[in-house]
Amino acid sequence: MNDDELTRKATEALLEEARRGTEREKSLGVYGWRKPKVKPNRRFLANVIKATQSSARDVTKRLQNAKAKSQELSRDYNDKEKSDKR
Repeated sequence: MNDDELTRKATEALLEEARRGTEREKSLGVYGWRKPKVKPNRRFLANVIKATQSSARDVTKRLQNAKAKSQELSRDYNDKEKSDKR
C-alpha cells in the first residue's frame, strides 16, 4: 500500500466518521458527537480484585509465619543463654 492510497483511506474513514456524527447530531443533538460510553469488563475487574485479595492474604500469612518463627527462635536463643549461665 503506497502513501497516496493510505492517505485516501484515512480521508475516507474521517469523512465517514463525520457523516455518522452528523446523523447522530440530528437525532441526539450535540451529544451525538460523543463516543458511546464504554462499559467496564466486570468479570475481569472481579477476577483482579479476587486475585489481589488472595495475594494479600498469602503475603499476610507469610509475614505472620515469619514473625512467629522469629519469636520462637528468639525465645529458644534466650532460653539457651539462660541455661548456659547456670
